[in-house]
Amino acid sequence: MRRAALYAIVPVLLSGWPVFRFLGYAGLVAYWVFGSGVVLMGVTVLRARPPESWLSPRRAHVAVGVVLVLYAAVFLVIYPIADSGRVGGGSDRDDALTQAASRWLRGESPYAEPTYLGRPISPLPGGLILSMPWVALFGNAAYQNLFWLLILYFVLIRLSRSVPMAACLFVLVTALSPAVQHELMTGGDLLANSLAVTTVAVLVGLGGGWLRGMRLVGLAALSGLVLAWRANFLLLLPILVSRIARRTGHREAAAFAGIALGAAAAAVVPVWFWDPEHFTPLRTYYEIGYLDSRVPHFGWAAVGAMAALSVGLALKGAPARWLRHGALVQGIPILAGSLLVSFVCPWCAFSFLQFGLMPLFLWVGDLVLNVHPPGLTDLAGRASAGPRVGSVL
Repeated sequence: MRRAALYAIVPVLLSGWPVFRFLGYAGLVAYWVFGSGVVLMGVTVLRARPPESWLSPRRAHVAVGVVLVLYAAVFLVIYPIADSGRVGGGSDRDDALTQAASRWLRGESPYAEPTYLGRPISPLPGGLILSMPWVALFGNAAYQNLFWLLILYFVLIRLSRSVPMAACLFVLVTALSPAVQHELMTGGDLLANSLAVTTVAVLVGLGGGWLRGMRLVGLAALSGLVLAWRANFLLLLPILVSRIARRTGHREAAAFAGIALGAAAAAVVPVWFWDPEHFTPLRTYYEIGYLDSRVPHFGWAAVGAMAALSVGLALKGAPARWLRHGALVQGIPILAGSLLVSFVCPWCAFSFLQFGLMPLFLWVGDLVLNVHPPGLTDLAGRASAGPRVGSVL
């Protein structure tokens, strides 16, 4: 129970950046205490009264639909205000993606101009390609966050094998996370990026005998584009390949790795050759790189640690924990950056929590898969093999 409680409050710890930004340490601690209490109470209630006993699948779909419509309505009202910078200073994350994708659609170098705040554009071409439909249809990439939230609901259904449970978890995760709400209302692409990565990780991890042939090719190509959204997500590839090798076979794993890397390279390399002078994604580690003045090569050391951990976890095994392993890899910059910043700038030690969305949904997926109420099929493949690790709740 104690271990499960610690696992359950991790998403709360990762979601506190907007609270810290606007309310400081006192607000962050208050949110952590309140959020942890709500999560533990919610887990206790879902454990005592499984939602299948009081919520039908039809009503669950309707409830999630209402929540998504509410999110969309609030987004349409709040986003223009937040984007104007009149409240909270705004964010140029959405503008960066929209600007780069728009330039590419016009046949211009996507990275030739910085954002309106003078910052270089950080998403890799994979993210630009996946955002182009939204830019072409709506003129803004920010709208894709609503689509990926809908996909999150279906991912939770796939993981929990229960529509009512997925609906409850969807509302709990999205409504209780200031990071999710802040990114949605400001149009930032970290939300869409993290949800897309979690989606392909779940599809890859739960793929069994069906993950062959053209299905494997299609999923590998999509995974390559999604992982080539930000460079740090490419470091998840060893874990995904290891998962496929254990569930489907080494031949399929090698094919997946080759196709995914090929898709990522096909998206990135031509753009880099097109305008290498302005290709900023591989040089935009200002949030980590500025610490190099205090600790030489800190940025590259963090990347090396992430790569080493990813390969180590891939070789270790523990096939049921691939989502958690991915979250741990993505958590290294947050932990290392926060620790170092606490010495350099004690009053902004938690500034790296702004990247908490990167491991957030991978961790949530692992919670749903491995720490869930009994009676659901254990998709990790351990139901028929002795004691259930997932029964710690």
